[in-house]
Amino acid sequence: MNTGLTNWTIRSLAISPNYERDATLFVGTGKGVYKSTDGGLSWQPLGAIPLPVEVKAIALSPNYASDTTLFVGVESFILKSIDGGESWRLSLRLSQEPLLISLAMSPSYPFDSTIFLGVGDLEGTFNEIYYSPDGGDSWAQQSWDGRMPIFRIALSPNYPLDRTVFVASRYAILKTNDDGVSWQPAFIVDSSRYIRTVAVSPAFALDETVFAGIFGGGVLHSEDGGFFWEPRNTNLTSLQVNSIQLSPEYLSDGVVFVSTLGQVFKSTDWGATWTSVLKVQGGTYVALAISPSYSQDQAVFAAIGHAGVFKSEDGGTSWIAINKGLDSKNFGLKSIAVSPAYDQDTTLLAGTTEGIYRSDNGGRSWKQVLQTDSTVYAIAFSPLFAQDGTVFAGTMGQGVFKSSDGGISWESTNEGLTNTFVKALVVSPAYASDQTVVVGTWGSGVFKSTDGGLSWQGGDSALDGAFLRALAISPEFARDRTLFAGTWSGIYRSADAGQSWEFIPTVRPFDIRKPVPILTRGTWKILKDSQSHGGSLAYSRVAKSAMIFRFVGTGVAWIGTKSQQQGIAKVFIDGILDAEVDGYSSSPQWQKV
Repeated sequence: MNTGLTNWTIRSLAISPNYERDATLFVGTGKGVYKSTDGGLSWQPLGAIPLPVEVKAIALSPNYASDTTLFVGVESFILKSIDGGESWRLSLRLSQEPLLISLAMSPSYPFDSTIFLGVGDLEGTFNEIYYSPDGGDSWAQQSWDGRMPIFRIALSPNYPLDRTVFVASRYAILKTNDDGVSWQPAFIVDSSRYIRTVAVSPAFALDETVFAGIFGGGVLHSEDGGFFWEPRNTNLTSLQVNSIQLSPEYLSDGVVFVSTLGQVFKSTDWGATWTSVLKVQGGTYVALAISPSYSQDQAVFAAIGHAGVFKSEDGGTSWIAINKGLDSKNFGLKSIAVSPAYDQDTTLLAGTTEGIYRSDNGGRSWKQVLQTDSTVYAIAFSPLFAQDGTVFAGTMGQGVFKSSDGGISWESTNEGLTNTFVKALVVSPAYASDQTVVVGTWGSGVFKSTDGGLSWQGGDSALDGAFLRALAISPEFARDRTLFAGTWSGIYRSADAGQSWEFIPTVRPFDIRKPVPILTRGTWKILKDSQSHGGSLAYSRVAKSAMIFRFVGTGVAWIGTKSQQQGIAKVFIDGILDAEVDGYSSSPQWQKV
């Protein structure tokens, strides 16, 4: 099926509208466009595009059988071909290279020549929508909130009559009926529940502290074992949290590291405030790992997709790239783990889209030790790694792999694991005696092994069908049997080693910068400020300005500021005055409730 397809990093795919007759396919890869005219049995590169070049989007005319027209998005260019990809001309040059490109052609393109284009990034610094009414000869930029990434554009099948276009963004699907002049939410995603990571305090038996990261909602913090949560986002200017790591001495030093899109933040006050310590331009998801001897070596590692592995030996103050032996053209990094005996063996493992890399010298050089056809999202060492050499890895499509020789060789171990899409994995701190490993799957909840991964059993029906992104295990698991699971729908807690799970409600933040149903009255503006939640505030200097939002519950916490510049706000619930909030303070105070 892949004859002639020499690059398997597929970024885009397009199928001929006349496929049943011409069997034509196009794929965009990290090294150009490939075309198949036999249903994918064989492929030929279209050399008219300079190689190597990453092709992020392909769109075919609905009348491709007759006009052989297609568009591609490469680097900072949109190219057009009218001969099936044999030759190309420049249609649009963008001001910068986007991470995301989406192209959509009108279902009546042969008559109206209409195309929509969405470009941008994941950080909210560059997102734009363009419209062409003349087959790409000219383009007009349409209205769009530049902070919202554009994942996909789709036109109504009845577009010539209803002028309807949909855009899939991070928190919502938006809709326009006027070719992008104005947009309205068509569907709102409750991003406050998308838990990407959970981290348990090393001193959980004493402090009962748990952190959770929401992709789009920042950091949540609990000090009662995960039953009550509050946001901890002061100075956290990027809220797309992917990983949280606590210092082994967290109880005394208060050190926490958080990763977001291309960034790493550090807290030295138990998560109360954050400071950016690493930012990589063009970086995507960041996986973090901290040395078990952090109090002595101050070592922290960040594996950044499309950028490589970075290491700090001074607690995050300075960083160096450590990529010798890694594929420099397509890092595809998704996970990183540090040996429990790192101070003796300096062993690291990194999971990528193509397998596992190992370093035995603190990252100075890497060697691939496992090649996979699926992404390695999770790696976990046995706590007695120095003695048993045991490591587990979870992949998206090939299940679990186990190594018993320090990560040098690996074998598949999936008996009883009915879903091989594994995104989270933890090993019991008492693994030497209980042989317990727990994995979180994408669509089938949690599975547990009590024989070192030889066999797996499903858990409680409360998580049946759940899409898990995170698992965390209590350091006192042998005694308290506590596990936490992060899913699309929120956080779950188990107190019986995963036999049963309880859903834990968390706070639901409303944010004026997202397309949630917040109504405003008067004049409101956005003020960028690094000390505030997510790096910005909404403010008004006009008397009687108001914000109105709907919520269901027994109460609401208003997180705002106090300073010499502020007056008194009135809070109405169901139209009845409930309270007055005096915003005056002689000195600025951030995130007051």
